[in-house]
Amino acid sequence: MPAPGSPSYDPYDYALHEDPYPAYRRLRDEAPLYRDDALDFWALSRHADVSAAFRDHARCSSANGVSLDPSAWGPAAHRAMSFLAMDPPAHTRLRALVSNGFTPRRVRELEADILRLTRKHLDPALAAGGFDAVADFAGRLPMDVVSELMGVPEADRDEVRRRPDLVVHREEGLNDIPPAGMEAALVLAGYYQDLVAARRRHPGSDLTSALLAAEEGRDRMADRPHRHRGHRTARHARPGGRAAAAADRGGQPRRAGVPRARRLRPRPRHLAADQLRRRAALLPGGPSRPAGGEVALTEFARRVRAYDVDAARSVRVRSVNVRGFAALPITVTPR
Repeated sequence: MPAPGSPSYDPYDYALHEDPYPAYRRLRDEAPLYRDDALDFWALSRHADVSAAFRDHARCSSANGVSLDPSAWGPAAHRAMSFLAMDPPAHTRLRALVSNGFTPRRVRELEADILRLTRKHLDPALAAGGFDAVADFAGRLPMDVVSELMGVPEADRDEVRRRPDLVVHREEGLNDIPPAGMEAALVLAGYYQDLVAARRRHPGSDLTSALLAAEEGRDRMADRPHRHRGHRTARHARPGGRAAAAADRGGQPRRAGVPRARRLRPRPRHLAADQLRRRAALLPGGPSRPAGGEVALTEFARRVRAYDVDAARSVRVRSVNVRGFAALPITVTPR
């Protein structure tokens, strides 16, 4: 346990989830290399230190996984996490293999699919005048885009969307994956293993088929199941335990790839498409990333003049590596 009066950082703590920024600030100022003996991890909080750690595969390795959860940590982590739980050169080879499935034509075609799916979810939500921004739109759209890309049948998508939420959720007082999350992970692994096997027998035009056909040197995609949802997390250190080493450009110790959440604002927000495009450029990958987020945000801004968040009824995600909302009720004023 940290000494009395010293900074404390427990990523499982529900109180920290509500407002972690004072804790982040203290870590940067007082304990830029933070050690937690109870949970057995190190944390870096300054951007320069984290950037260096990401490039130091000898001392800061992903080989034991990308999760602080004891049940997910160990040399077999790559069986569930694929190349997320690998270091170069194995990581580099498999990442190149996956990249072969994302041809320029496929990326261009994705934009039209995203717009179609955006309108599919946004039309009934706007017609109602008020809706849950996560359950009815923001939580549905990304998973449906990926499901469409991977060839997941539409009838399966609600369940494919629900179970990953169980995988990332953490119960208060339990510093590990809860039983419901374990079961959901096993069900998802079996589902995608069956999907891969089916596409191997009968290839289609989806990305799963393209990945199975892709080759990089001697490597080919196997039928081994990999998790569908891409929650990218921190790197871990071999010596002396694990390290939650990730930060944004302000030096906050967060998981790589998870955008920094803003505080709720109770007043109505008036939207402009160019404003949302600028915000989209700040998401992981910057303005050169695929335009999926920009397509959805631009459509939302085109059709919504203002929105108001019901902060009292919002519910946060309870996770060690995802910051955001499980429920976010809003009312909207259409244009």
